[in-house]
Amino acid sequence: MIHSRERDVENEQPNLKRLKLNSCEADDNKSRTLRLGNGIILLKSYVSEADQVELLDKIYDMGIKGFYDCMNESTKAMRMMNCGLGANGRPLSLSLPPIVSRLVSTANQEAQRVCPSLPAIHPDMLIVNEYSERSRLRLHDDVPTVGERGVPVVSISIGCTAEFVWKSSWSKKQKTNTVLLESGDVLIFGGRSRGIVHGVNRILPGSSPSALQSRLSQGTKRINLNCRQYKKIEHVRIRNENQY
Repeated sequence: MIHSRERDVENEQPNLKRLKLNSCEADDNKSRTLRLGNGIILLKSYVSEADQVELLDKIYDMGIKGFYDCMNESTKAMRMMNCGLGANGRPLSLSLPPIVSRLVSTANQEAQRVCPSLPAIHPDMLIVNEYSERSRLRLHDDVPTVGERGVPVVSISIGCTAEFVWKSSWSKKQKTNTVLLESGDVLIFGGRSRGIVHGVNRILPGSSPSALQSRLSQGTKRINLNCRQYKKIEHVRIRNENQY
């Protein structure tokens, strides 16, 4: 995995705290924008079905040459693809589709309504993860690139529902939270939460929307678009950290 640290957590067995969405802080307009923690925002059903179809078509058009198997100690039954800038900051052969840049920008702006201190993001790096129903992703933390501190990660979910887990640090005393990420959801974590420890416990079989099933092996797969900023943008500044 690009820019990540992982650790054997099988023996830690933290107390799993299931996070109920209706207990999260939402904005005054009762939208589907949910604040899960300091700098952690979940936009439920944010990406339209039409945009999900377009994203899948573009991803799989590129994936003919771009996907590779990722079967190491951190992952299970996953495929990955990298677009935009690589780990060394050099351009890759596959560029970011314009629809990805647009969705990341508008989603982050929506998240800033709930968390005004969340920095802006100018995405130039995309990691595509393809999960099967057998896939898992062990707890890890994403090491920030040379981009400005706190610039968020924007994660778009398409297809089967994933059980996403996270905690604020590697400390065994930290409780682990979990939330279901469904097709069309966008999860954003930045600011002081840019380095949260996170992973995917399981994929829920048969949970893919019917309209997407023909593009996802009869609904047995999940696509995650993990969007980041590598380059530092001079005019981007972190706002008052006391707002987190």
